[in-house]
Amino acid sequence: MNLSDHGYTPAIKRIGLPDKFVQHGTVTELYQLCGMDENSITKELLNQCALLPVTSKIKELTN
Repeated sequence: MNLSDHGYTPAIKRIGLPDKFVQHGTVTELYQLCGMDENSITKELLNQCALLPVTSKIKELTN
């Protein structure tokens, strides 16, 4: 048995280096350009959490 047998089909968002040339810069600048800095990852996590059905159920219960 696996998770999909129970109706669980997770959406997976990969965060990683793009398959393209990245310009030169400081490590901080390069992380930001690739979306791998703290702010970019936090923003993506919050966007993904907003898509979760459980989150909407919690909002319904708290209103």
